[in-house]
Amino acid sequence: MNKVILTGRLTTDPVTTTVNSTTVTKFSIAVKRDYKNKNGEYETDFINVSAWGKQGETIAKYFKKGDPIEATGAWRIDKYEKDGTKVYYNYMHLDSFGFPLTKRTDNTASNPYTYGEPPKPSGIPFTTNF
Repeated sequence: MNKVILTGRLTTDPVTTTVNSTTVTKFSIAVKRDYKNKNGEYETDFINVSAWGKQGETIAKYFKKGDPIEATGAWRIDKYEKDGTKVYYNYMHLDSFGFPLTKRTDNTASNPYTYGEPPKPSGIPFTTNF
């Protein structure tokens, strides 16, 4: 089984492009490890994510750098050749995502759930699964 579950914050604003008439949105998530290193500090992993179609469009509309996100998907490794060298690209292929209810210290969040407000019936699903 190939299942990845991440909770973290976006490290960049999502970027949407079109591939073969389908939209793809790419972003990365900073995920804090659940243990401390030998210096007593938590380390962070930066995970690349690709979201296709309506999911990606929704993420691009409601998320921006610094916003928290809960994401599930599958781990993928793409490879291509560049200048005679094989290049491998690791990322999570998004299956579903959610708006976690957490507070931020500033007012720059783009999605309303970032402030811990309960979801409002506005047509925005709390968790998407297209």
